[in-house]
Amino acid sequence: TDNSKINDVIDDGDLKNDLKYNYNIANFDQFQFSQILSCEEDFILNNISLNKGIGRNKSLKENIFLLFTALVTNIPLIIIGKPGSSKSLSAQLIYKEMGGKYSRNKFFKLYPSIIQSYFQGSDTTTPGDVDGIFEIAEGRLKELKKNNNENIDLPISMILFDELGLAERSKYNPLKALHSHLELDGNKHGTSFIGISNWTLDAAKINRALTLSVPDLDSNVDDLKTTS
Repeated sequence: TDNSKINDVIDDGDLKNDLKYNYNIANFDQFQFSQILSCEEDFILNNISLNKGIGRNKSLKENIFLLFTALVTNIPLIIIGKPGSSKSLSAQLIYKEMGGKYSRNKFFKLYPSIIQSYFQGSDTTTPGDVDGIFEIAEGRLKELKKNNNENIDLPISMILFDELGLAERSKYNPLKALHSHLELDGNKHGTSFIGISNWTLDAAKINRALTLSVPDLDSNVDDLKTTS
């Protein structure tokens, strides 16, 4: 036994007690990891203030959960789904809630605030436009770092690239400029990239980010009932 790793070992009994307490899982003969994932999704969504009329469906839960995870870890995220699949709504909700120490909910007080740099793609978008939005986001964070003192937590500089699929149709091939910005070893400026598209993108873009493909609401009767 390597004693240096003894603290990394989780006792089977302790793990089961943790699952029972935090996730209300008692029957381990039928245990599925998806139960934990669903509980975590519910937890994040329950800490967000939803206006009347917003359905707590599966799409919203998954969008919010992955947005939160990607933002706090600086993992690039692309959400693909038809209009009405809560893509833009989810980004607006997480941006509104994550205010750092000024957050309305005590859970989000534990995490940095967000400063957003928004860009809407079109069929006339150029590579220079894409480079420009990254320069803006990185510049805002750099300015904050310059004026920062050790008592202030730096925010997350989020790039919200809307209509990513529309930009891909531009004759100027602007999304080729994304490649270097989304490489893990190139993301040294502390910015988080969120891309939203109404249709799927080519593999070169998807492979450089965590990609969530939102299914059609009408393909899941149970989720449609939940939304209603």
